[in-house]
Amino acid sequence: AGDPRECVRHPRGSRAREMGKKGFNRRRGGGGGGGARAAAQKEAEQYAELLELLRRHNESSEAERRRAKNRSRSVLALALALAERFDVPRASVALYDPAFSPVDVALLTRVLGCRAMTREASDAIAGDAATPRTTPTMFFMPHCEAWLYENVLRAHWGRAGREAKPPLRAHSFCGNTFETYVERWATRGGDPKRPRRVLAAAGLIGDVERGGIAVEVDPTGSFDGRGAFNDTSVMVAGGAGAALPEVSDDDDDESP
Repeated sequence: AGDPRECVRHPRGSRAREMGKKGFNRRRGGGGGGGARAAAQKEAEQYAELLELLRRHNESSEAERRRAKNRSRSVLALALALAERFDVPRASVALYDPAFSPVDVALLTRVLGCRAMTREASDAIAGDAATPRTTPTMFFMPHCEAWLYENVLRAHWGRAGREAKPPLRAHSFCGNTFETYVERWATRGGDPKRPRRVLAAAGLIGDVERGGIAVEVDPTGSFDGRGAFNDTSVMVAGGAGAALPEVSDDDDDESP
């Protein structure tokens, strides 16, 4: 029968200690180690994927910044080339962009010899209360919003059938092709926000027999500065010998 004390001690012996260790391991997760490792692996993979996405985003952002700089330099180079082609002194080249930094202004004025306009001076040319230019002017406005062209045209359109002095055809534009706006607004004739004078001016620019001019800057889209001159043209309104069409700002006006 053995020593009865052994029967008492046995459940607390080596077998009990082994069972206790297993229970302790299960409480710590040791017994379910496979699930924990899988969760940790998945978390690590998700973290790596996030880092890769961030890396690609940073590379894409940096590439876009480089492209934007190249576009800006290309546009500035065209402005200076046009000024040189038409014998416009650098001091008469006035530039404005709300994104200009102090370094940009210093480069334009001290190095290139141009004039950097203030916001107020720019508004006097293309703002809601734009005033007409008293001398023939090229409005260099690549990639501007349609309402800015509309403001310039309104200031030079004349009143009550009378031409402004000098007339609109004495000025020129370098900017978004006006004919493209005609295509965009073809199905929105009743929209009160449509640029009425831009649409009307597109017809005058297309009137080649009366002096209308439209020359695309980069017709094949092959320029190195991708997007620098997308849909950009040099334009002069025709209509010599004829009054400008009357254009109303009333919402019910149905200008072409």
